[in-house]
Amino acid sequence: PVALQFSGGTLAAAVGRWPTVGTDRLSRARSFVETHQALLSLDARFTLDVRRTADLALEGGAHAEQVVFFQRYRGVPVEGGEVSVLLHDGDVTGVFARMGSTEWALDPQPTLSADEALAKLRATLADPDATEWAAPQLVVRDETLAFPGKEDAGVATLAWRFALGEDQYQFVDANTGAVLATISTAEALAPVKLTDKVANPDKVWTRVTCQSAAVCGQEIFDLLQHFDTVHAWY
Repeated sequence: PVALQFSGGTLAAAVGRWPTVGTDRLSRARSFVETHQALLSLDARFTLDVRRTADLALEGGAHAEQVVFFQRYRGVPVEGGEVSVLLHDGDVTGVFARMGSTEWALDPQPTLSADEALAKLRATLADPDATEWAAPQLVVRDETLAFPGKEDAGVATLAWRFALGEDQYQFVDANTGAVLATISTAEALAPVKLTDKVANPDKVWTRVTCQSAAVCGQEIFDLLQHFDTVHAWY
């Protein structure tokens, strides 16, 4: 059996078993995403690049493999756009995804340079001389990806992402210079929360509240165990 969950018209999670081809976890995961581009709402404007791979310990001494891809739109990284693929015994057994919309129609060329956008940002800060602790990056930002719980369609914006001050990221519209958002790294590392809208729509599960399959169901338990760190964007 295969279980699929969608959010905002795109795939959010899938649990099942899909045979793959390849000689290692990376080639098998690539085979899966290339074969299921329609399911993942990918078209020619979107590409997936590898963010990381990992071995995951399972119950009973077994282990699984994980490959996490990040999404690009016309070459520009999509903020929060990821596909995490779980493999066991050579087959894909789980997918967790946050993907940009095929309805986007953005020009990937910014009007403002990073320096111009940074000057506009500093003018709004309480400490305009705050230290920049990471290099700026051009990204596509969408509220539905920045806040995975949102169901309504967001507005995608080409933005410069800056890292100024104490453990903070700032996003500035790359065309207008408007400050879009400021988030802390603590928010970026927030744990995954899941809701079973069919069996128990009023209950929100986390790894703290769902510590066994008997409590929250096998599918919810597996997703939380394997994808609890998928929201660590950076």
